Amino acid sequence: MDLSKDIQRVIKGSIRTDEPTRHKYSRDASLFEVTPQAVVFPASVDDIKSLVQLANRRQDFSLTA
Repeated sequence: MDLSKDIQRVIKGSIRTDEPTRHKYSRDASLFEVTPQAVVFPASVDDIKSLVQLANRRQDFSLTA
């Protein structure tokens, strides 16, 4: 199933999969760069809980804060 659609079903926040957003969030203050599949903007603590539960069920993606 489509990861983006699954995420959008369980959260009230937004999800972005466009290249500019994914590129913007692909690095931190280190030298490493990993382009994410999607960038999620949770609207609440419940969204975060739902994302963790989804990641646990699907096990084909990980969450990075």
